[in-house]
Amino acid sequence: MDPSSRESLSDAEMKLSTHREEVETVIDSLAVEGSIRFTQMPDSDKGLLWIFKYGTIRVYVAITGETDDDTLTVWAPVLKMPATPEKEGDLYRFLLERNWLETWESRFCIRNDEVVLLSMRTLDSIDPGEISRAITIVATLADEYDESLLEQFGGQAP
Repeated sequence: MDPSSRESLSDAEMKLSTHREEVETVIDSLAVEGSIRFTQMPDSDKGLLWIFKYGTIRVYVAITGETDDDTLTVWAPVLKMPATPEKEGDLYRFLLERNWLETWESRFCIRNDEVVLLSMRTLDSIDPGEISRAITIVATLADEYDESLLEQFGGQAP
């Protein structure tokens, strides 16, 4: 056997699973049973989206494709924006202060008039532990902050 073909075989054997399979395995281990929905991302021929419940929190996980340059994005809605604009400034300040040291690898963002927690990174060298950590951090912090933000700033539950 040609040594270069042995090397190729070893490389192929080392690729035990795809990024999609890793994400699905992690989600299966974390999601409330029966809550997982899966779809193709809108406006994408390669992007994949999972939506599921982690405790009481709705979590979204997307990958833009299967290459190392593609991204994993995890987000969870926390609060629909307050109806009163006078509370928005205080809310923004609160969220930015929490982003400084309290959200680990995630951060608060505004998306479609909702406060969400977000974590994003490339798929390069990602492993199931990192996928699990991203999902767990986002979901746990969303659960920690959802009721207190609603009480303090108004708005609606997502």
